[in-house]
Amino acid sequence: PELPVTEMLCGYFEFQSRIVWPILDSLPDALVIDLHQTPLGESHALVQLLISEAKGSHPGRNAVIDLLVEVLFVHALRSHMAGGVSSGLLKLFAEPKLGKSLSQLHADPGRNWSVASLAAVAGMSRASFSQKFREAVDDTPMSYLGKWRMQIAIEALTTSDQSVAQIAETVGYGSEAAFRHAFRKIVGETPGQVRRQAVTKH
Repeated sequence: PELPVTEMLCGYFEFQSRIVWPILDSLPDALVIDLHQTPLGESHALVQLLISEAKGSHPGRNAVIDLLVEVLFVHALRSHMAGGVSSGLLKLFAEPKLGKSLSQLHADPGRNWSVASLAAVAGMSRASFSQKFREAVDDTPMSYLGKWRMQIAIEALTTSDQSVAQIAETVGYGSEAAFRHAFRKIVGETPGQVRRQAVTKH
């Protein structure tokens, strides 16, 4: 009798932006979708279309492949989350109330957030919100907010010509001095050092 054949389609992503790190830290080393077991039937159609584009030579082939791979990655995340996420940032996004709060925090990091205002967005008590948040990411909401702001600041420092004062205002600091102090405390370097290192690398 013929031996069963297993077919695998593998790929990987490279992320240049530091902003995605909190999400990547909550992912396993590899995301696997079993097309025979997953309830997401669309994934099978995406893979077939991806293979067809890869083998063909149609105009815009590379652009279509890039888009299909991005959509397939989202499906892989959904499949991973559907299997149950025990910890990390994805656990917060998987819970509707916490996910709503986190989405707004990410969308508007410069807002004058507090634990109380984040809990209000989630429709939870301050104590319950803080506890569930810490259980998921092993960090407090305000500590996470500070780190998220610094990731955005690093991105701006290394990819734009915005002044430190402009970046400070964007990420929610009332003064450049307060921003510099928080930046050094969280990042371990000054904004100027980070910007100079980026210039040297390029």
